[in-house]
Amino acid sequence: MKVVFTGGGTLGHVIPALAVAEELRNRRPDFDILYIGGKKVNERAYVEKKGFEYLSIPSGKLRRYFSLENFLDLFRFLAGIISAYFIIGRKKPDLIFSKGGYVSVPVVLAGYLHHIPVITHESDFSMGLANRINSRFAKKICLGFDIPKKDERYIYTGNPIRREILECDEKMDEKPLMLVLGGSLGAKSLNEIIYKHLDELTDEAYVIHQTGVTGRDIEHRNYEHHRFITDELPSLMKRASVVVSRSGANTISELKYVCAPMVLFPLKTNASRGDQIENARYLEAKGQAIVCDNEEELVSKALSVLRDRDLRNRLIDSCRRDKALPASSIIVDIILEEIY
Repeated sequence: MKVVFTGGGTLGHVIPALAVAEELRNRRPDFDILYIGGKKVNERAYVEKKGFEYLSIPSGKLRRYFSLENFLDLFRFLAGIISAYFIIGRKKPDLIFSKGGYVSVPVVLAGYLHHIPVITHESDFSMGLANRINSRFAKKICLGFDIPKKDERYIYTGNPIRREILECDEKMDEKPLMLVLGGSLGAKSLNEIIYKHLDELTDEAYVIHQTGVTGRDIEHRNYEHHRFITDELPSLMKRASVVVSRSGANTISELKYVCAPMVLFPLKTNASRGDQIENARYLEAKGQAIVCDNEEELVSKALSVLRDRDLRNRLIDSCRRDKALPASSIIVDIILEEIY
C-alpha cells in the first residue's frame, strides 16, 4: 500500500503531518510513504531527516486580500496542480492525507482527479481557506478541536503530537526558566517586547528565546536566543516555568500535552484570519492558558506566572484534567479503515 502525505507553507503543517506518518510507519512498516510539499528548504530537510521521500511542487499562496502577487500565484497554483497530477499518476497512491496549508490544495485536487480518497486534518479552532477547499473533496475531515460537526465526515481526533514530545523526560532547573516561542517564522512584535523588557524578565528567570528569522543578535545575562530550536525544544517545553508563545494550534497542543504554564500572545486579525485568537480564547476558557492583548499585559502576566506557584499549578492541573486524545493513532485508524 502507498500513502501520500501533503501539507505546507510553514513547518506548522509539516510537523504534525509527520507525526501521523511516523505512527503509520510504526504500525505498518510495509507501507510506502511519500511526502509532497513545496520548495522550502526547511520543510524538505525536516521530512527527509525523518526518513521519508520528499517531492516538491510549485505552489502559490492563498491570500484573503488583494495583492499583485495573487496574479503570479494563480499560475504557480495551476503549475502545482499539473505537477501533482503527474506525480499522483506516476506513484498511484491508495490514499492522500492532507495537513492543510496552501501547498496541500493542488495535491488534493490532483488526487480527486485521479479518484484517490483524501483525508484532511484541521488543527485550528476554525477551518483555514486551504482546508475549506480540501474538505469539499475529502472523505473524512479530522478536527483538532472538539467543535460542532457539519456532517458525519467530520471527526474529532485532536492534534497530532510529535514523538519527541511524547517520549521526552522531564528535567529540573535550579533557576526558573522562561521559554519564548514565536512560531517557525518568528514573531517580530513579540521579539521586540522581549528585548525591551529583558532586564526585568532575566531578574526573575533564565530566558530562552526562539526568535525566528526576525530575531536580532543580543547578548544579555541569563538570556540565550536561537533562530529555531529543534532537538532541545521538547525538553525545554517540559522544563519551563512559563512559556510565552503565539497561539498556533500545533504549538499550543504540544504545550498543553506537556502541561506547560502558557501565556499566549496571539496574532491579531490584521496579521491572520483570527485563528490564533480563537485558539487562545478556547484554552483560556478552560483555564489552561492566560491570554494577553498588549505589551503591558504580556510582561506583567508572564512575571505573575513566574512568581505565583499557585497560579502555575492551576494552569498545569487544568491541562492534566483535560487529557489529550492520541490523535496520531486515531488518524492512522481512520487511514487504514479508508484503505481497507
